[in-house]
Amino acid sequence: MKVVQLYHSSTGNSRLCASVFADEAGRQGAVCETFDIRDIGDGKELVERIRGCDLFGVTVPTYYFKAPVNVLEFLETLPAFEPKPLFVLNCCTSISSNTIAMLANLLQQKNLFLIDRLIVHGEESYPPFRWKSLLPQKGKPGAKELEKVREFARGVCKKAGEIRSGPDYTFRHRHYKIWPTPFHFIAISASRRNLMRYMLGKRLVADACTSCGVCAQKCPTKSIRLSPHDLKAIEGRRDAVVRRRGALCAKLADSPDETLMLPVFLDTCMGCYACVNLCPVSAIYTPVAAGRPPYRGPEIQ
Repeated sequence: MKVVQLYHSSTGNSRLCASVFADEAGRQGAVCETFDIRDIGDGKELVERIRGCDLFGVTVPTYYFKAPVNVLEFLETLPAFEPKPLFVLNCCTSISSNTIAMLANLLQQKNLFLIDRLIVHGEESYPPFRWKSLLPQKGKPGAKELEKVREFARGVCKKAGEIRSGPDYTFRHRHYKIWPTPFHFIAISASRRNLMRYMLGKRLVADACTSCGVCAQKCPTKSIRLSPHDLKAIEGRRDAVVRRRGALCAKLADSPDETLMLPVFLDTCMGCYACVNLCPVSAIYTPVAAGRPPYRGPEIQ
């Protein structure tokens, strides 16, 4: 049996769940191909893989009470397939809201029908909700949550195998309830542009940046690139601050061409805070995340 899994992850929780699912699916005799949304390019290769698979799955976190914007944008462009089973694995802190129902409604229009879903709780990664005295769902997903993922993988593969062996199996369209809660209205308004606005602008501490490139490597939407900056270019940036001018000048003096490779933020940002959380020296911050402990991601074993 061939399984294709698409995932989005900013700080690692959903990536860990996708990895555990793929591992357990392999143990069940399935061939599971896992794709990171940031690496699919124009998506043509993934579309062909979906055409040839027996089970398609989406593993995503909940952002602003719905699936990530970039995932929804891609799924909306999918063509209609021959009817296939679908699973959704949702990693969230406490409130999944309408994440699964919205995905199920969207994908059944592409003839991908939900046969099972799982909600896994992970530690809160949204900086405004991370307080020094209280970290919601601290330490999750842990061993218990990951064992649920393994059980889920076994069950989904079994169901998909039964569907595959039953040539007369008929998929049925279902009505998934989208509850009109205040959270749903927030989700509707959470466009890319609004998500950037909610961050109140990213700031770069130029003298703290080490040019490691982690922010650019981990950005799920590839909205960060490294570019050479001299002192004039740094001082001319509205989104850059210098807290230790002497340290900055020393770094520039040590560089052969008196420039530093610093991150530049592009307009395709979707406000996931991956750069804020994952910068090893906390050189990127936003006003709403100032003073909050960053989330570095789960410890993958």
